Amino acid sequence: MLYCHSRGVIHRDLKLENVLFKNNDPDDFTIKVIDFGIAGVGDEKVDAGTYAYMAPECFDKGGAKTNPAIDVWAIGIMFYTMIYGTLPFMGKDEKELIHKITQDNVKFPLNEVPVSKEGKEVLKAMLNKDPTKRIELIEFV
Repeated sequence: MLYCHSRGVIHRDLKLENVLFKNNDPDDFTIKVIDFGIAGVGDEKVDAGTYAYMAPECFDKGGAKTNPAIDVWAIGIMFYTMIYGTLPFMGKDEKELIHKITQDNVKFPLNEVPVSKEGKEVLKAMLNKDPTKRIELIEFV
């Protein structure tokens, strides 16, 4: 995603279903991101996507300005889900889900999965409600 972001392309619908392994080789962890159907560039507004993965600012009236923080939030949701086996925000209906995404802080299940303090801090930074304070992607060399 860092490559896309460096070119001004924001996916806007990152979710586990849109991230695939390149092949069946158990030693190859190369992934492919698919479904750029609602990807955006520039200052376009976004209010579409899969609710469970959408950043809180996307639910503001009129949507949110397209920026990398939207994808970082979704990557945080995927990261949390892969670790804990459940989404961090769930509701009985769309209204409750949106309320939890926009109002509730991320909570970590107790004693179920051993996650370091640093791991939890990264998740909190990715799932910061304020997009200007959300962690940014970095290039690993």
